[in-house]
Amino acid sequence: MLRIQAIETWLATQGTLPFEVAFIIEGEEEIGSPHLPAFCRDHADLLRGDGMIWETGERNIDDRPRIDCGAKGMQYVELVVRGAAYDLHSSFATVVPNPAWRLVWALATLKGPDERILIPGFYDAIRPPGETDLRALESIPDTDAAILADYQIPAFLGGVRGVERLRRHLFEPTCNICGVVSGYTGAGSKTVLPSEARVKIDFRLVPDMRPETVMQQLRAHLDAQGFSDIAIIDLGGVYPARSDLNSSLVRAMVNAAETVYGVHPVVTPTMAGTGPMYDLAEATGTPTASGAGCGYHGMQIHAPNEHIRVDDYWLAMRWMGVFLRAFAA
Repeated sequence: MLRIQAIETWLATQGTLPFEVAFIIEGEEEIGSPHLPAFCRDHADLLRGDGMIWETGERNIDDRPRIDCGAKGMQYVELVVRGAAYDLHSSFATVVPNPAWRLVWALATLKGPDERILIPGFYDAIRPPGETDLRALESIPDTDAAILADYQIPAFLGGVRGVERLRRHLFEPTCNICGVVSGYTGAGSKTVLPSEARVKIDFRLVPDMRPETVMQQLRAHLDAQGFSDIAIIDLGGVYPARSDLNSSLVRAMVNAAETVYGVHPVVTPTMAGTGPMYDLAEATGTPTASGAGCGYHGMQIHAPNEHIRVDDYWLAMRWMGVFLRAFAA
């Protein structure tokens, strides 16, 4: 909305736009944008442009505006283990398999205590960060202490700090348990042997990993570990994407941010999150960057009470307006 309103403001105060602007709006991003790739293939002519501003944008914990030039991919799955036809009294645990235990044992084969993902071949296709990527990390202000204090945790995994934390956060894949459910989880006790156990897992992917390959590797791994009975439900996959850190689009975004916020923005090679940037931008060769968005570090994204600050909305709208002039130049 703030970007649409920035365009409306330009038209009302400056007249004709200095270039053509197209908005691409879809409503399936949170479920993996399943219909977007086909749309992009069928309507490639609509996607051609000199640049694309991505759908997100925020200020870091130190309130510096941030520009991201890529996005991680993802493969989201649900694992399902089934036992008896219905929940039983827990006394039958002597002779009836418990799906919850079986799921726990299967999950233990996916990742070790050292955080290393144990699926064979999982890391084989990864493209390591280049010199430009690593130099970009060195230019990012150190906010480790502020983030640890905000999250109320003593340390990051493995004790990483500084550039090494950023390198791991932005350039390494993940295997994350999003939620587990089985049996009785309400107040008090209920001695039950559950008939089913489920877990939702997301794998964040980096270039050049492919969601369909991860699915194949996961199936092969579970089979090899003796868990061929565990069903895998494919809940969507998205390819990782990267764009040029030094494109004219990024330079215009930087110049506009400096004008509006009075500080040099944080420019990162990629965000740690995921979106369908590959289909919209990398596949068409369109330079892409996030920015002119109204998020901030404490917005509690994907958590209860997700929100924005009103001042960030107006500032980002101004950033978008100044960007129009900067990119036209």
